[in-house]
Amino acid sequence: VRGKGPNEPTCLCHCRPHPGAPPLWRMLLRSAEKRARVARGAKPHRQTSGRVACVALGESRVLADFDGTCYGGTVVEFCAPWFRVQFDDGDSADYAGHELAPLLDLSETDFYDPRLWFYDFSVVHPLDIPAFRQALLGYVEGFGFDLPPTWCAPGGGKASPNEDPDTPESSLDEVMAFLAEEARHLSDLNRGFRGASRAQRTFANLRNPGLKLIWFQASRGCGLPPVLDA
Repeated sequence: VRGKGPNEPTCLCHCRPHPGAPPLWRMLLRSAEKRARVARGAKPHRQTSGRVACVALGESRVLADFDGTCYGGTVVEFCAPWFRVQFDDGDSADYAGHELAPLLDLSETDFYDPRLWFYDFSVVHPLDIPAFRQALLGYVEGFGFDLPPTWCAPGGGKASPNEDPDTPESSLDEVMAFLAEEARHLSDLNRGFRGASRAQRTFANLRNPGLKLIWFQASRGCGLPPVLDA
């Protein structure tokens, strides 16, 4: 059905657009272009506190080698995808997550700290942290398991010189309080997630979910394979 003019189509209820109104597709395109301009002009979010993956902004330390000299620094800021490191000598540098991971001053003992476990591997991958990779492989081998080779690809960089295997006693109470609060939180989440299911995946797609489960078990002092409590 058409209106009186050749370029004035109407709907079946005979309502006509305002004369000279642009077609609907052109209006939608203009709206999308406007949203894109706003997005391009938006300022990136800078985070200077809290945690990003296992990195505590303002606290996590790095050790970086420049021309054979080791420099210490602190991760002070995250503005996706860059972490800013303020070195002790006053210099600063920006690193993507995969570049920062090998520099983090973490030990194999830190791998077992439940407070450092994180779910999102897209920013920092734990296997890019040499000490974490060694700890994960040792944990799995201790239970007689072998992981698919594609799961165990090493990260770059040098391992941290931190060799202290003991967890400070002053932090044990904090760890226990963290675990108690986490247990309550997971119980609440379980009620919401119960009944959810996932499709079958290939080994490649299962890599990160599998590593997350393994690391979770290790950081909670549990064995392999995971078992339900009796």
